[in-house]
Amino acid sequence: MSRKNKPAKPAAKAANPVAKAVPIAARDSATLATDAAAAYAGAHFKEATELYKELVKRERRPEWVDALAACYAGRARGLADKGMHKESLVLWRNRHQLCGKPLVEGPYLRWLLPAGEKGELFRLLREGALQGPELAELETLMAPLVLAAPDKELSGLPADSALLRQRPAVLAALDAYGRADFDAMAGQLQAIPFRSPYRDLKPMLKALAQLHADPAAAAEAVARLPTETPFARMAAVLRAAVMPAPQWLAAMSGLDDDSRHMLLDVKGYATALRPMLFELAKQGAAPAPTALFDLLARHRRVLPEGAAAALCLRLLPRAPGRMAQYESLFGRLAESVREHVLALAADASGDQGAARHWRRMAELIGADAAQHERAALVWWHLGDPGRTDLAPHARLDYLERSVALDPRRQAPQLALVRTLRAGGAPSLAATALKSALARFPRDVPLLLEGVHMALATKAFKKAYGLAKQVLELDPINTGVRALTGQALLSHARKLLKADKREAARKELAAAAEWLRTPAEQAALHLLEAFAHDGDAPHAQWLAVADELGGSAAAAFLLRLEAARTGRIPDELLARAGLAKLTTPSCAGVLALAQALEAAAGEASLARTALRPLHVALRQAAGHDYAEADQARICAALQAIDDFDLLKFFAASALKRWPQRPLFVYFFILARHDNVLADITEDGYDLLNEACKRAMDEGDMRTHGRIDRLLDEIDNIDDFDPFGGPAGGGFSMPQMLFRAMLETGGEKAFMNMANDILGAAVVKSLKERMAGDKKAFHTVLIDLMVKAGPPAMLPRLPQFEPAQFEPAQFVPPGPAKKPAPAKAPPKQRSEQKPEQKPEQKPDRKTDQIMDQKDLFND
Repeated sequence: MSRKNKPAKPAAKAANPVAKAVPIAARDSATLATDAAAAYAGAHFKEATELYKELVKRERRPEWVDALAACYAGRARGLADKGMHKESLVLWRNRHQLCGKPLVEGPYLRWLLPAGEKGELFRLLREGALQGPELAELETLMAPLVLAAPDKELSGLPADSALLRQRPAVLAALDAYGRADFDAMAGQLQAIPFRSPYRDLKPMLKALAQLHADPAAAAEAVARLPTETPFARMAAVLRAAVMPAPQWLAAMSGLDDDSRHMLLDVKGYATALRPMLFELAKQGAAPAPTALFDLLARHRRVLPEGAAAALCLRLLPRAPGRMAQYESLFGRLAESVREHVLALAADASGDQGAARHWRRMAELIGADAAQHERAALVWWHLGDPGRTDLAPHARLDYLERSVALDPRRQAPQLALVRTLRAGGAPSLAATALKSALARFPRDVPLLLEGVHMALATKAFKKAYGLAKQVLELDPINTGVRALTGQALLSHARKLLKADKREAARKELAAAAEWLRTPAEQAALHLLEAFAHDGDAPHAQWLAVADELGGSAAAAFLLRLEAARTGRIPDELLARAGLAKLTTPSCAGVLALAQALEAAAGEASLARTALRPLHVALRQAAGHDYAEADQARICAALQAIDDFDLLKFFAASALKRWPQRPLFVYFFILARHDNVLADITEDGYDLLNEACKRAMDEGDMRTHGRIDRLLDEIDNIDDFDPFGGPAGGGFSMPQMLFRAMLETGGEKAFMNMANDILGAAVVKSLKERMAGDKKAFHTVLIDLMVKAGPPAMLPRLPQFEPAQFEPAQFVPPGPAKKPAPAKAPPKQRSEQKPEQKPEQKPDRKTDQIMDQKDLFND
C-alpha cells in the first residue's frame, strides 16, 4: 500500500483528566475532591465513583455523598443504555445502600422488567409501600403482567388496586375482539377510565377492530399511540400491520417470534405459510430475485395451485439463470414464453441481443390470430420512436408490422407517418397518413402531420384546410396557428411568383388573422409590399425595412423573399433605402442572426441571399458582442452552412475569449468548410483539448457537440475505402456514398450499388420508390452499409487536391509555423486489397431480399 493511500489512524481517545501517577490513598482530600469533580465533569463515572468513595470513607460530608450518588446514577444509566439492565440495578442498589438515597425513584421500576425481575414488581405491589406517582407508575408497568398472569399468581395483591378492579373489563374486551364482536368490545372498553393502567390498550384494540374495515382510520389511530408504553410489543405489531405490503414484511424482521405470529394472526395468514413469510422477512426490504425464486421454489407446496409457477415466471426475467430449474419444477415453457423471458432479461441487463428475442417472440405469437394485438405491441416496442440506436429501415419495418397486426392503435400509425416523413419518403408517408386518418379522422397529431407534409410539398391550400380542422378540435393550439399563417404566406409567395398579385393579396389578408409575433408580422408586411410591387409607396418600403430589424436583416430578408417570389432584388432594395449597406451594428447583426435561424430550413437559398452582405458583415465581426450573442451569431451561420462568414466571427470570438471550447469548435469547422476529412492533426488536437475543457467547465452541451464531431473524424480516419476499417470487418460509411452523389459521381454510385446489392434488388427498390429519388438513394445507402463490400470495389472517382483544399484562415494573433503534414494513422493497414474473382452482379440478391427492408409489408 502506498503512503498516500494508507488509512488515517483513528484519533486517540481523550486523555483521562484524572492523574494516575499518585495512588488514591496517598492524595490529600483537597486533591481528591478536585480530581473527582474533574472526572465527573468528563463523564468518567467509574473513576469518579472510586474517588468519591475514598472521600466518603474519610469524611461523610453531604456534598460528597450526593456526588457519589450522582456518580452511581450516571454509571447505571450508561449501562442501561447498552441494554445491561441487571448491572444497572446492582449499581442503583449500591447507590441506595451506600448513599441512603430512595430505591424506588427515577428509572428503577422501568429497569426491573427487562432485567427479568418481575417478582420484585409483584413484591412491591403486595407490600403496598408505594403511594402517589410511584404507585401509578408501578401499576402501569405491571398492566401487561397482571393481564396475562393466571388468577392464582394474583393472590395477595391489594384488592383495591386498579389493576385488579379493571382487569375483568379488559379481558372481556379482548374476548369480544377474538369473537369479532366489536360492539361488545366497545362497550367493555368504556368501563376503562382515562387514567387506568390499561389506558394504552384502548386505542390499540380500537385500531385492531378498524384494521380491515377502515385501514386509513386504523393508521391514524396507530400514529397517535405513545412512543413509550408498557404494551410496546403490541404497539410494534400494530405499526407494522398498518404498513403497505412491502414495508410490513420488512418491519416483521425486527419483531420477536411471538410478535411475528401475532402480526400474521392480525393479517389473517394461515399457519402453513408462516415459515415462508418468516424467511421472506429476513431477506429485507429488497430481496434479490434469485433468492425470492429459491424461496418460492422451496415453499411451492404451501401456496395455492399455480401460484408458485406464476410468481416464479414473473421472476425469471430478473433471474434468467433459474430457467432450467423452473422447467424441471413446473414443466417446459412454450417457445414464445421462453423468448419473452429472454427478451425482458436482455432489456434489463442492457444486452444488445434483446431485439432478436423480441422479434422471435412476435413472430411466434403473431401466427395466432387471437394474439395479433399482443404481437402488435411487441413490434411497437421494437420500433419505439424513443430508441436512438435503431436504423431507420428497421424502425419502419417494425412499425409497419405493428400497424398491420393491429390498426386500431393510433400511436404506431402516428410514429410510422413521422418516421417515413423524416426518412425522406413523402409518397409513402402520404399513403400511411391517408390510411391513419381514415381510422382516426379527428386525431390532432395526425392532422398536424398532414399540415407539415402539405407544406413540404407546397400544397398550401391543403395545409390550410387541415390546419383549420386542427383548430376546430384544439382552438388554443398556438403551434398550428403559426403553421396556418405560414401556409398562407407560402401560398401567397407561390401566387406572387406566378404574378397573381390580386390572389396573393387575399391570401396575405387571411394570413394576418393567424400571425401574431413581430417577426411574423414583419414578414407579412414585406410580402404585402411585394404584392403592390410598383404601386407600393416609398414610405411603405422604408417602414418595412425598419420593421424587419435593421439594415442587415432587412436586406437579407428582402433578398430572400425576392428569390422565393422570382423577383430581382436590386430595384426593391433601392426603394427600401438598402442599396448601399453600411457596417451593421451589434443589434443589427443579432437581428440578422434571428432571421438566419428562421431560414435554416432553406440553407442554400439563405446563403445566396446573404452572400452580397459578406463585405459589411466581415467588418462587423470585430464588434464588441456579449459572449452569448457571439455564440448565437456563430450558431446561426453554421445552421445555413455559411462557413466563410463563420470563420471571421469565430476568429474574432477567439481573440476575445481564447480557447473557449464552443468558439474553437466553430472555428475548426469553418476553417475546413465542414469537410471533416480535411481537419488536420493540429485541428483534431485543438478539438480534443476543447472537449476536455468543456467537460471541466460543466458545459455539457458543447462537450457533447465536440465529442460527436471527434467520433465522426475518428470514423473517417479508421476507414480504408479499399479494405474496410483498419481494425477488421467492414462498415461502409454513409459519408463516402453521399460524397460521391454530391460531387457528381452518381454513375459510379449506382455501379457500386449494383455490385454490392445486386442489379435485381436495385431495380426492385427503384420501382417501389415511385420517382422519389432522394429516398431511393437513402435506402440504397442504408442497405449497402448493412450488406458489406463486393469482392472488389470499383475505382472511386479521382479529384484534384485543389477541389477540396480549404482556404486557410488563421485567427488574429502571432504568426505560427505551419503544422507538419498529418501522419497516417498507425492502425490503418498498408496492405493492398486481396484480388478476388469478379463476382456476378446478382450474387447477393437472395441475401438482401431476405433482409426485411422498409418497404416490405
